[in-house]
Amino acid sequence: GPPTNPIPPTATADQRGQAAAPQADEPEPRPTPVVYSRLIARQDWDAVRDALSTDEGRLHAKCEMEASPDIDGCALHFVCRFHPPLDVIISLAELLPSSMRHSDNMGRYPLHIAAKWGASPRVVKFLIEVFPDAAGFQDAMGKTPLHLTCESYASKYSSRKAEGQPLKDAMVEVVRRICRAAPDAVNLEDMEDMTALEYAIDAEGVELKVVRSIQKACERDWKHRRELPGASHETVRRSLLEQSQQNSQRLQTDLLEMQQVRQASS
Repeated sequence: GPPTNPIPPTATADQRGQAAAPQADEPEPRPTPVVYSRLIARQDWDAVRDALSTDEGRLHAKCEMEASPDIDGCALHFVCRFHPPLDVIISLAELLPSSMRHSDNMGRYPLHIAAKWGASPRVVKFLIEVFPDAAGFQDAMGKTPLHLTCESYASKYSSRKAEGQPLKDAMVEVVRRICRAAPDAVNLEDMEDMTALEYAIDAEGVELKVVRSIQKACERDWKHRRELPGASHETVRRSLLEQSQQNSQRLQTDLLEMQQVRQASS
């Protein structure tokens, strides 16, 4: 009998050779969109720059980064894990300014992530200039950016990805910038009852010059606190504890606000 799906006599030679050819009214397959999270994780910064160079590319980046479960609304936090060049951070901060002032679900701001993952001093400087308050904020583990710098920066830093700046110089610069931005946070303890200075002393690869820089900042903070009216060792200790509690309350408020924003947008 006749075939059930006869090829119409008007079909072209190409169509006759392809039994499963798409129908004429099927839409053309769209080009695969750029997946920014993959480009960033691969540290393919030229491709990221190209993608962000057009209005359409920036709009797509904004939509993807706000919706991606990998990024979870924290685009700058995600980028700061991968030694980003300064110009890429600036472009993304302009595209998603609220990301600078939002914590992730660990209570960390972009500055915390940059400190933990060994970002270049230029990136750290920019993050502090845009949102200096973050330098004194403690995350869910009680760690400030200074704690995270002392604990992890030396093991994560790459001078090759920071214009050849040696680790010692980079770390001294980062530590000094964070201490200047939040001089009253240098003696805060984390949930393990550890100060940033104690992490610096314990960590491998942290130069003596870095330790001395933190020691001096700690001494200045203690001196300032002891000069306050009615100050004693006990009142200084209590003021540090109260500061940590205020940080914890601020973090709880921030996390609650983020949760409400996500629920409203979902």
